[in-house]
Amino acid sequence: MSKQSSNGGAPFQNNISALWIGDTTGDKKIKYQGPNNDNNNIFFTTLFHPNNTSFLPAFDFAFLYDNADLNLDGKVKYQGPDNDRNILFFQVLFYPYK
Repeated sequence: MSKQSSNGGAPFQNNISALWIGDTTGDKKIKYQGPNNDNNNIFFTTLFHPNNTSFLPAFDFAFLYDNADLNLDGKVKYQGPDNDRNILFFQVLFYPYK
């Protein structure tokens, strides 16, 4: 998306709107660092998944439908290829400030 809407919300292009990806906590903010950040939600969802009995942050089998699944592949992944954390990072990094 190349433009930002006038209210600072969803991007739009060719009269098509979209939502900003990354609000894993549901607080209507996208935060990578600091208090109440979305990055921690991805981390703890992965770490405490019932199948992650070794509490590994690189756990690759946290299959569930969850707000922390940013790429919508059906699992929450904190580390490794195709992780959800990088999506959040680059969404914050490339946010189109005015």
